[in-house]
Amino acid sequence: MYCAHCNYLLFNLTHPTCPECGSAFKVTDYAFEPGTVAFACPACRAVLPASGPMGLLRNRDITCPACHATCPADEVMVQPRVDGAAGVLEDRTGTARTPFESLRDWWDVCSKSMTAPDQLLLHRVHNPTGHALAFAMVTVFLAALISGAILGAITLGWTLETQSGVHVASMLLSVPFLLIGIALAAGILVTLGVMCMTASAHVVLVVTASKHRSFRYTFRTACYACGPLIAAGIPVIGTVVGALWGLFAFAAGLRAVHHVSMPLALIAAFWLPGVVTAMAFLLP
Repeated sequence: MYCAHCNYLLFNLTHPTCPECGSAFKVTDYAFEPGTVAFACPACRAVLPASGPMGLLRNRDITCPACHATCPADEVMVQPRVDGAAGVLEDRTGTARTPFESLRDWWDVCSKSMTAPDQLLLHRVHNPTGHALAFAMVTVFLAALISGAILGAITLGWTLETQSGVHVASMLLSVPFLLIGIALAAGILVTLGVMCMTASAHVVLVVTASKHRSFRYTFRTACYACGPLIAAGIPVIGTVVGALWGLFAFAAGLRAVHHVSMPLALIAAFWLPGVVTAMAFLLP
C-alpha cells in the first residue's frame, strides 16, 4: 500500500494523508489479499471486524468495538499482518487485481508509459511481475499485428494484381496460422528482450548506485517501458522510433523507481543497445 504520488509506505497511519508528500488517499481505493492486513481504529488502534472477501472494507462507516467511535472506511488504519518473520510481501497489496480490465485500460497504461513513465511506475511498480510482463506482451503483440496487417494488405494487393485466385485463397487460409506465429514470437521475443535489458541495466545500478531496489523492480520497469513499442505498428520507421522512445521511457522509469540520477539511468538503459548497434555497424 504505497502513496501514488511519492511511493511512501502507508501502513499504520492514523490520518489518511501521506506524511512524505502530504497527499490525501482513501483506503477503499486499495485492494488486499485476504489475511495480509488488518483494519484498525485510528483513535485506539483496536482491530475492526471489517474485511470483505477480497480484503476490502464492507461498510462505509464502522463502529469500533473498543472505544465505540465511528470510523469512516476511507480513514481507518491499515496494519500489515505478520506471518512468521516474513511479514507482508509488497506484491500482495495494490490497486490492480488484473493486468488491465479492458483494451481502454491497456491504452491508458500505454499512453502513460509514453508520456509520463515515472508517474506510471510510482503506482504500477508494486503490482505483480506477471501483470507487467502481460502488459509488455500485449503491447508488442498488438504492434506486430498492426504491422503485419499493413504489410499483409500491401502483399495481398500485389497478389491480386499479379497472381491467380488460387494463390489469393491460399494466402487467406494462412492468416490464422500467421497470427498464432506472431503471438508466440512476440511472447518469446518480449521475454528475452526484457530479461536482457533488465540484466544489463541492473548490473550498472548494482555497481554504481549505493542504494537500489531488487531485480524484480528493474524487470517491471523494463516491461512497462514497452508501451512506446506500439509505434512499431508502423513498419520500419515506427520500429526505430518506438525502440528509442522505449529506451528513454526505461531510463525515466529507472530514475523514479531506483531513485538514481538521470545520467546514470540513461547509461543503464542505453549501454547494451549502444554496444549491440556499434558492433552491428563495425563488424563485417
